[in-house]
Amino acid sequence: MTSSTMKSPTDTCPVCIGDGQIEYEINKPQSFTRDIGYIDTKWDKCYACDGTGEVEIPRYLLTSTE
Repeated sequence: MTSSTMKSPTDTCPVCIGDGQIEYEINKPQSFTRDIGYIDTKWDKCYACDGTGEVEIPRYLLTSTE
């Protein structure tokens, strides 16, 4: 196998736990059109794995010291 066809080893994303999406909070403050402020939530793709659910294992973690 050549290096171009080999895929680097991956692990489950620790930020989204493999879902590929994260939920974050958006503050909706009180205003003239809104009588009370509240915190809303929104889902977006994970910033660490770009929505794939997997992250590449760093090369230095793959080498053994034994």
